[in-house]
Amino acid sequence: YISRAKIRRYPLGDGQFKTEINWLGKKNDLNQIYLVRNSFFEPVSRGEFNPDKNWVYDCLKEIKIAFKWHKPAIISSHRVNYIGSIDKQNREKGLTSLKNLLKQIIRTWPEVEFMTSEELGNLISESRK
Repeated sequence: YISRAKIRRYPLGDGQFKTEINWLGKKNDLNQIYLVRNSFFEPVSRGEFNPDKNWVYDCLKEIKIAFKWHKPAIISSHRVNYIGSIDKQNREKGLTSLKNLLKQIIRTWPEVEFMTSEELGNLISESRK
């Protein structure tokens, strides 16, 4: 399984680029299944560029859209949001925000299931058989 963005631009050289459009369940030439991120949670790593953004609220809106279309919410978040090796306040802010997000998800969708990327990929693979 490969986690990707919906739209990916990559260089071909000589100033040329190719745009790749991805969707949940798309297969590549190696028969790998794409898991497309549709919700974003970066309270520390991206928060420094947009300190007024409410990452919990915005992520919840994106999750709501995914669920409205009967899709899983695949949240993109990087470990820099939860470690404190450089700045311990990053860890505290990130973990506090994540705890708040998870509480809000469970409160809003009590029947929600959490799974790993591998578990989601296996579920998609099994549903195709």
